Amino acid sequence: MPPDEILKKIHEYVYWYYDIDNGYSTHDQEMEIRTEIEAYNKYIHLFDGIPDDIAREIQGYCNHDDNSSWSDTFDLCEDEIEAYKSITSYHDEEIDEITVKRLINAAKTDVTSELSSSEYLYIWDTFQKYLSEIKTIRNISREVEPFRDLLIEMEEIIASECYNGNIQNYSSWGVWDGEGRFFRYPVTFSSPLLEKKERHIPDHLTTDNLILGKYKFGANHLYIYKALIKVIRHMEKKYEISLIDLNKK
Repeated sequence: MPPDEILKKIHEYVYWYYDIDNGYSTHDQEMEIRTEIEAYNKYIHLFDGIPDDIAREIQGYCNHDDNSSWSDTFDLCEDEIEAYKSITSYHDEEIDEITVKRLINAAKTDVTSELSSSEYLYIWDTFQKYLSEIKTIRNISREVEPFRDLLIEMEEIIASECYNGNIQNYSSWGVWDGEGRFFRYPVTFSSPLLEKKERHIPDHLTTDNLILGKYKFGANHLYIYKALIKVIRHMEKKYEISLIDLNKK
């Protein structure tokens, strides 16, 4: 049985939300009181085995007050605890532990910046999304690795054709040579584990990160390497060739 103060709050909550004047019966009230007492009893054992700081953190998310149902509080806290356990015990045969930890930290950072908290249910959902993206990217990477160098060469040709007519242009000896010049448009590499802008593609950049490269035009983004992969696949299909085989020759 809950402490007297908690029991009193439960009765007050039930009598207010299940008021007889609103069509509820005393039987309805008695049933709801029993439900609330049962939920409270389950709630106090919900955090058994959970570190104290994590328990306090999750209880803060649940934000139980006198106007809250213990049933709702229990359900919310239970979901948070299950998400916390899923995060801390996660193991994947395809993804190494270091990458998993980095993805979890990236998910925490994103959730914290958006919600000003670290709610584990949102972290788990975000982590799952990042994990799916990483696995998809790795599958694509294995396919395009044989013509990685070709992708880089093609992208550099495209990027070097950018022109801005408003840029002042001087010759190498400092003489005014008219307006406008060509320049190499930078590639932004953006993923849960990387955010960097490059004007020259570093040799050490992994293929996983390479194919996420994009041109950022304000709010619009063009995933240039993904587009080039589609062009290559289109050429292979249309002309019945294999760039992998040609590359071997």
